Amino acid sequence: MALTRLPTELLDNIITHTLAEGFEGVALTCRRIYALCTPFIERHNTLRSHFSSFNYCHQWHDPSYTIRTAFDLITRTAVEPIVARYVGCHIEELSVSIRELRGSITLGRVLMRGFQRLRKSELPLEIAGCNITAAAARPAATMPNESLVDGDGSTDYHELEDEEPFIGDLVPAIVSQLSLLSPGTDDHAKVLDVMFRHFAAKKESTLPALKEIQLPCPDSADDAYKEQCTRLLAETEEVGVYLYLKLWLANVTMTWIGNY
Repeated sequence: MALTRLPTELLDNIITHTLAEGFEGVALTCRRIYALCTPFIERHNTLRSHFSSFNYCHQWHDPSYTIRTAFDLITRTAVEPIVARYVGCHIEELSVSIRELRGSITLGRVLMRGFQRLRKSELPLEIAGCNITAAAARPAATMPNESLVDGDGSTDYHELEDEEPFIGDLVPAIVSQLSLLSPGTDDHAKVLDVMFRHFAAKKESTLPALKEIQLPCPDSADDAYKEQCTRLLAETEEVGVYLYLKLWLANVTMTWIGNY
């Protein structure tokens, strides 16, 4: 049976299920379907526009931010579940810039592969550190009673397998501009080492669209962190990725050098 032969009530139900991923394609099917989609167009455009560029930050006194915490986002999604689908399908720029993350992020794995149109991403290195620590804490397949977390709670980053898709979990393959936030500590040096290990060899298979990386490297950074920045600079030059090492901890985010 052709889609256009279905009863109007059934078509209305189908159209609501195409939000947010396939709504535009369905709306352009024919004049009848477009007419049935018309009542949903304004809402679709509003949600798509609102969540095409998303800033997640603590700006408690700034009324322009309607979602400032994870609780805000969960509450909005609970009231309007379709928001979660718009975030995943239509977001193009994502900035996560939260001060004083220590203690607010627990051990776990962050997955961002579901962002289908994300081109620009800004993340604190603490988030990547959570993924790496979680992987290190998992028992090895060959030694089920052992993990890579030492008795003092520290992580042996050098023993992690190269196959662990840390950067692939956090940065979708379509991202062209990546900004990482860090004060330049020794812990973040270890995170950079794991995230970008063999970057030149793996770039085309993991991040083929990546053109620019921004990374703070202030004078106050630890020596190990500066060494990792220097190593990454050589690897990015080898594959034609521009690495911009900022000499300060900027408060203004998402300012890009190129337009990819």
